[in-house]
Amino acid sequence: TFSFFQINLPPAEFMRRRVFPRFARKTAMRKAPFTRLISAQGKCAGAVLINFCEPERLMVLYMPKLKKALLIALVLGAVLLISAEALKKAYPTAHMNIITENAERYGLDPLFVLSVIKAESNFFIFATSHKNAKGLMQIKDETAQWCAKALGINDFSEDKLYEPRINIQLGVWYLDYLLRQFNGDYTLCVAAYNAGIGNVKKWLGDPDLSSNGTQLKRIPFKETDRYVKKVFNNYAIYKMLYKY
Repeated sequence: TFSFFQINLPPAEFMRRRVFPRFARKTAMRKAPFTRLISAQGKCAGAVLINFCEPERLMVLYMPKLKKALLIALVLGAVLLISAEALKKAYPTAHMNIITENAERYGLDPLFVLSVIKAESNFFIFATSHKNAKGLMQIKDETAQWCAKALGINDFSEDKLYEPRINIQLGVWYLDYLLRQFNGDYTLCVAAYNAGIGNVKKWLGDPDLSSNGTQLKRIPFKETDRYVKKVFNNYAIYKMLYKY
């Protein structure tokens, strides 16, 4: 049931060249012993006689390793599936119909809007900051009044910022406005959403903060710097979980 052939290499060199697969080397050395041959002149020919097994024998030898590898793969798959489901609970897609409707109107990725909402209010409809920013996208009263006027919403009042449809409509329009102000630069857009458009324009004019007047080398406000990183971290996770 065994086939034999001779390889003219020293044992160490033979194994170094990986005639066997790496994972099978120890098993092969244990199960298929080799023998040195001495030439007729009494010198070592350095030949190795290797006992190679038939496919059936190989299956018997390697089956425990295959079973272990399969079990590990199944466990890892289950862990990844559970982790993904847990992440989806932490990064929900609440109000997705409203978000998609408004985001597509301006050519924005709905997942980007979700990332901003996650950073601003963590999807708490009645969130109110110490600066009196309100609702899902944390919009201040004066900014909301200005956005509503630009959108032609005549019956707007500050209390409506706690209504998801109104809040998202205003917030998405404002994101689009900021993107247009900064030539589609998402970093500047997100920074301005947090720190204000005036501050970002001032930073762009500072040689210590911007070398070309169109991009920032760094953000001087620690709060805004953390906010920008948080939004883009959220965005990366949302794209990983929901981008198909």
